[in-house]
Amino acid sequence: YKFLTLGEYVRNETTLYQVARTEVDRLADETGQYAHLVTEEHGRGIDLYKARGETGVGDTYQATKLQRRDHLHVTASGKAILAHLPRHRVDGIVDEHGLLERTDETITDRETLHERLSEIRERGYAYNDEEEIEGFRAVGASICGQDGEVLGALSVSGPKSILHGDCFREESTDAVTRTADLIEVTITMSNTFPSNS
Repeated sequence: YKFLTLGEYVRNETTLYQVARTEVDRLADETGQYAHLVTEEHGRGIDLYKARGETGVGDTYQATKLQRRDHLHVTASGKAILAHLPRHRVDGIVDEHGLLERTDETITDRETLHERLSEIRERGYAYNDEEEIEGFRAVGASICGQDGEVLGALSVSGPKSILHGDCFREESTDAVTRTADLIEVTITMSNTFPSNS
């Protein structure tokens, strides 16, 4: 069933998947870490695609991410998606799925979540600073369509020992936001000038 769900999403999000896959590969190569393409289904996150950079760690854990739905509030990509959903939709997701605590850093309060999502909307990217796994960080940015609808998000994740200081707050953030912007522009262009196939 989980593989069927993934297959449906790949099919349904064909443009996002086709456009983003090459860029996710490049992002993983550039950062050396794992890069993920995520979308939302029924209030949970689904990994559409992932790529491993040269120094990426956690292969077993990363492999399981393609086979399960994830709580959006614990991941950088999930929070980037939530930040672009209407407040009532976010509240509905919280009502249905709760705010599961994964670590001491996980957001478990609804108002704190809304405050964080407002900050993410303003700056254009989200952080996961040991909120999903102790010692692990990520930065994510949303990917939106022409109408502003959030299609998914992109993230880079890695151990705190590697993603720290400028590498985390500047280099990885710049790489993720630049790649998300490129994917958005490419999707807009492909929708403006569809292929004749």
